[in-house]
Amino acid sequence: MELREFALRVLQSDQLNLKLQRPDRLSDSAPGAAMRIELPVRPSNLQFAPRKTAPAMPKGQALHAPQKRAIAHHIMANHELQALEVMAMVLVTFPDAPPEFRMGLAEIMIDEQRHTRLHASRCSQLGTEFGDLPVNGYIWKKAADYSTVLEYIAGLPLVFEGANLDHTIEFQEYFLTHGDQRGADILKAIHLDEIRHVEFGLHWLRQLKPQGTSDYDAWLDNLHWPIRAASAKGEQFQKQARRNAGMDDDFINRLMNAFMEGALSTNPDVKFLVTFINSWYDPPKAKEAAFAMIDKGADILYAERFGVSDAAKEKGILAIGNVIDTAGDYPDTILASALWHMEPTIDKAIEAVATDSFEPSDYGPYSFMSYGGGSFVADEKLAPADALKAAKEKEQEILDGLFRVNVNDSEPKSTM
Repeated sequence: MELREFALRVLQSDQLNLKLQRPDRLSDSAPGAAMRIELPVRPSNLQFAPRKTAPAMPKGQALHAPQKRAIAHHIMANHELQALEVMAMVLVTFPDAPPEFRMGLAEIMIDEQRHTRLHASRCSQLGTEFGDLPVNGYIWKKAADYSTVLEYIAGLPLVFEGANLDHTIEFQEYFLTHGDQRGADILKAIHLDEIRHVEFGLHWLRQLKPQGTSDYDAWLDNLHWPIRAASAKGEQFQKQARRNAGMDDDFINRLMNAFMEGALSTNPDVKFLVTFINSWYDPPKAKEAAFAMIDKGADILYAERFGVSDAAKEKGILAIGNVIDTAGDYPDTILASALWHMEPTIDKAIEAVATDSFEPSDYGPYSFMSYGGGSFVADEKLAPADALKAAKEKEQEILDGLFRVNVNDSEPKSTM
């Protein structure tokens, strides 16, 4: 079967079984002319529903009920079906893409067919047929703006499938908690496939990006608003899965390196202990890791999430806060904090919409201090006067444009 025939069958069939039918041996001798598909043809019960009419994803304790797990599988089946349709759209929209890319994408489409069947089957076993509930078209609609293969790579493999590295493990754990071994097995299998899919996207990002551009910058340059880097993760950040997919840790490590360079600038003899808990948000695990670091000799702690400051408070040592000011929650513990203020970014976007001038652009700089997107706060009762004076002078240098924080993407290492 020709790739174009396979893609058009996925895009133009109103029968689900045909959309999900595995193709015979594939070839790409007749890619055809480029064509745009406004909407995929779907069975009547799987048409994209109006905004906010599809059910929300149930999580946590709600998944104890079989009908809620059925809803979760229904939503995930639709996500997989949309991914399949977007990939088919890429094949017919970009017939001149590298042949190896096109054939590799077709192989991933076969995975997406299988994922859809797995979720739909489990959904049925739990009492709901795929198509019984309204479905959204979010992934398809965000992909409709892709104008290059690089934009597809940045968006679907590296954001949507990248986030699924986390979501699959999150829901595997939910299902295991509620005794659903079959559901957990499905999510585990899809997780392993997603590692390969992200690896495929990263490989082609590196092949097609402009020479001299970092992976991270090429990724950001090709994202379409409102899809952004922060969209590429779930609640439980799976760092090892991303490493297995070949990702550089420049996606992960900038905050810690900036903190460490600041500490070294004031005390060249300072030593560091670095621990990754491999979770985006797990305060108990972070607290236990902090206790272990204190036992090894750490006398001041820094972290981006809760749990670490709790350990510092219990052990009577100081901590550095990040993003939000938690000094009121941990009196006599938070020495200083680097704060993030989203208001300048939001104000800029609202202003652009209000003046009918909004367009996709890099809003990252509006999180810089010079735009009011970042600030520094310290507890003057805890900070020595000379250190506080030096910090405020450095803050003013940043605001005056005389000092720029170095962006270091390498993995921070322990030095003690």
